[in-house]
Amino acid sequence: MVAIFSAIGLLNEKHEALDNTRRDPNTEWDTSKIVPFSSEMTIERLACKSQGMSEEYVRIFINDALQPLSFCGGDKDGLCRLSEFLDSQSYARNDGEGDFEKCFSP
Repeated sequence: MVAIFSAIGLLNEKHEALDNTRRDPNTEWDTSKIVPFSSEMTIERLACKSQGMSEEYVRIFINDALQPLSFCGGDKDGLCRLSEFLDSQSYARNDGEGDFEKCFSP
């Protein structure tokens, strides 16, 4: 599951260098929360109609916890426009841009 989260861009927070003397309680990446014994990721595709217009959105839950989708302009409710979400997934759609092969190169 961790490989999938990484490919999608979840939990990819940008911070300064990690402090190796203390744990940051505000970090998004907490292995005990995302992969306790097993893990579940739910991706919801929602169609919202308002004033005669229809817009499609995506939101993601990991183990029932709503994920902030800042990489695709997600709002406070974790909703990201479907088109913006798909645009944000070029890395995953392009086979990791060759990164997988780098793991096994001599």
